[in-house]
Amino acid sequence: MWNALNPRLLCHGHMHVKADGTTTDSRRDVRLNRDMQDGNVTLLDVATFDIELPPMQQLRNR
Repeated sequence: MWNALNPRLLCHGHMHVKADGTTTDSRRDVRLNRDMQDGNVTLLDVATFDIELPPMQQLRNR
């Protein structure tokens, strides 16, 4: 599926450790952190594919 669709961005996780990287073919791979940990929520700008990983404290104070 990954190669057939060739997405620019892959976000996945909630059971993993937060990480952000680029594949060898320049696609972005964002791994979200575990529940209730910094980096477990991603805000995506669908026009630009920019992402923001706000700290949990910032989310709690909204």
